[in-house]
Amino acid sequence: MWAILLSAIVAIQLLAMAKPILWEDGSDLYRYATKQVDLSQAKEDVAASSLEAIINGTATASELSIESEKTADDQSRQQLILRIDRGVGYFLIVVGILALFVRRRSLVVASLLLIVGGWCVADSFAALLNGGKAYSGLTPCSLAARSVMPFLLALLLLVLPKSASTKLENGSSVFDSLIRNRRFLNVFDIAARLALASTFLVHGYKAVQGHYPFRDLINLSARRIGLEFSTDSVLIMLKVIGYQDILLAVFVLITRSKFILYWTAIWGCVTAFSRVTALGFSGVDLWLVRSANGGLALILIALYWWFEKRGNELKLSQKVPLMTYKPL
Repeated sequence: MWAILLSAIVAIQLLAMAKPILWEDGSDLYRYATKQVDLSQAKEDVAASSLEAIINGTATASELSIESEKTADDQSRQQLILRIDRGVGYFLIVVGILALFVRRRSLVVASLLLIVGGWCVADSFAALLNGGKAYSGLTPCSLAARSVMPFLLALLLLVLPKSASTKLENGSSVFDSLIRNRRFLNVFDIAARLALASTFLVHGYKAVQGHYPFRDLINLSARRIGLEFSTDSVLIMLKVIGYQDILLAVFVLITRSKFILYWTAIWGCVTAFSRVTALGFSGVDLWLVRSANGGLALILIALYWWFEKRGNELKLSQKVPLMTYKPL
């Protein structure tokens, strides 16, 4: 169950990530690359001397002209960057579809997922470098849950048996073989909880600070049901939400509480869906691309449940104590 859920969320996430790349303004990596091309076009020395002349009063802006036309080489570079970015969008769609159906060890699909995961990380750092938005420096940490998903699925596909069937000779699921793989369970569990905590911690911090896009989500969602909140009320709500997110992040890190994970999953899904309640149908892709925010907690719940249930059935709970679930 947990492996199927992981595959489904990765597929949904990748398909949603492809939409802005193919039909909107492209990825953050695309914007960063084109920005570098634009900067290279600027005649910095001429611009500096012209500005100095205007400041010193030796010339007026109308008397000076700064050449900023794109050369044929610059235009071809930007077209190449655009084609590469569009190619990435189609690549995400293909990998998303493959992720949905692969149920056995696959070095090829795992390698593709690792490439996608690396691209997700690079894209988050490109958003950081692009700047222009509040808290853009926290983007990689904010998107950690989203970025870690392809890596987790790749890790799973690398340790699964090579059997082409979902059943082994003894009738047990191929995933039951993982119950003895303590190293895999350790890495998967720690990586998932670190990423989930990172995302909630950053979102909590931004909410406490009264992040303007979060205010808009509350106001626009409220107006759809005929409510209107004052600025002070919205800020109070954001502080409560923010401190809750921070507490959830801390407890996700230090416990495996079923209650905390359910709370995190529900709240992650609610906050992601707020893009739809605020923006309507146009916010669907923004909701789906954030499916990991709540989905990762659901995966951990399913993983712990599977380990406890199958471990007891296979009488392995005492031999492999790593994931034994102990509620608070």
